[in-house]
Amino acid sequence: MQLENDFLSQQIHGMGTGLGFVISLGQGKEPASQIVLPKKQTGTFLYKKRIEDLLRKKDFRMVKQYMTVLQATIPYQDYLDLKRWFYDRIDHMHF
Repeated sequence: MQLENDFLSQQIHGMGTGLGFVISLGQGKEPASQIVLPKKQTGTFLYKKRIEDLLRKKDFRMVKQYMTVLQATIPYQDYLDLKRWFYDRIDHMHF
């Protein structure tokens, strides 16, 4: 069995090469190649958009569930900012 003809060996070799490239932070043998990792998303814009959509539909139960999930998953300061915005938004709504 030759290495270049064995599918599994080729896959393992490819994964190893890719992992080595990532570990070396893109400074591998191929200078034309570069891996760009997305920056961590911060802020609350997307959450606000989702909440606005739910409020427009008057789906308050889903808003409550969504806020509960966000409390456990986003940074605490972002959650506090979102919570302040949310209550301000509720105060200005006309039911």
